[in-house]
Amino acid sequence: MEVRQAINLALDRDLFANALIPGGSRKTAQIFASDTTAYDESLDDMYPRDVAKAKKLMAEAGHPDGFSVTMPDLTSFAGTPALNTAVEKQLGAIGVKVKWEKVPPQEVLGAMQSGEYPMFFTSMPSKKPWQDIQLSVLRSAAWNPFQTSDPELTELVRAARYADPGPARDAAFKAVNRWLVANAWYAPIMAPVQAWASGSGVRIERQSQGSPPDLVRFQRSEG
Repeated sequence: MEVRQAINLALDRDLFANALIPGGSRKTAQIFASDTTAYDESLDDMYPRDVAKAKKLMAEAGHPDGFSVTMPDLTSFAGTPALNTAVEKQLGAIGVKVKWEKVPPQEVLGAMQSGEYPMFFTSMPSKKPWQDIQLSVLRSAAWNPFQTSDPELTELVRAARYADPGPARDAAFKAVNRWLVANAWYAPIMAPVQAWASGSGVRIERQSQGSPPDLVRFQRSEG
């Protein structure tokens, strides 16, 4: 866990959100979308960039000099060279030396989901809490390539899945989210901020994420 927390502390989320993709994203440290009941705004500030603290955690984990890791270069699939450079530099500040490996676009998903790479940097969708858990958290999830699990997390997920709809379920999903962030299960960096434009006579109504067509419904406005 210390290494995962160190990675989270090494990342400069403000730089990513404000400089690399200005106006198009916001910083985040959680996998759940801001318009879902699992989201907790306070969690986004759990890992302010702190290289000194990150290095201390690396040493406590037995990696005082860091380590080398090969990650797939996804610039042909998602992201940009600038994002790669930022990730490489920020992880390098705590001794995590990234080597990028070119992967043909048609092989990217399979390579990441097979567990071929111990780490990868990519863009993931976020829908409804249970859908996100099925996609990334469950031991059988497609984006849990090493089938990683934890008894405490498993119990929290079970409680959320079977909680009564309403406040009880909302609280249960938030508990899952808090555990994931506190244990640095992932290292989320930023979430997209979407802007929409329409002409006269068109009203845009946002839908809950995960219900088709997933983004917005377009229809004529009244009058």
